[in-house]
Amino acid sequence: MTTLVTNTGGRAVDITGELTLTQGPAGLSAGPFPLQQSTTIPPGEHQNVVFTLDAELPNGPWDAQLKLKSGLVEREAVASIIFPDAGQGETVLPRTEPLLLWIALGAAIILITIAMLWWVRRRNTLTHRLS
Repeated sequence: MTTLVTNTGGRAVDITGELTLTQGPAGLSAGPFPLQQSTTIPPGEHQNVVFTLDAELPNGPWDAQLKLKSGLVEREAVASIIFPDAGQGETVLPRTEPLLLWIALGAAIILITIAMLWWVRRRNTLTHRLS
């Protein structure tokens, strides 16, 4: 689950926190789920923070309690949430083409460099033999 956090202060904040779900189907509770990784947000900026939840959680509705902290500053938010059914929407795969392109380009440059060095060395060897 992601939530958008905005830093309205004058200094960068290093966000940590947790998410707790209560009042779920049949009175279930879940969590607390820790923030996946600490996130630094510059002043006046906003950024998504990510919580990894158990895939077995029912869709809800749930009462979500979000507690975020940066140093001595703590903020809390509550909301009612419902998770979408599994399988809705298209699966989005991470883009790996640019990485593969850079690897292929690097390999091509290395091969061309080796071929040129071999050619120059061969040419110099032939020139010395003819002299």
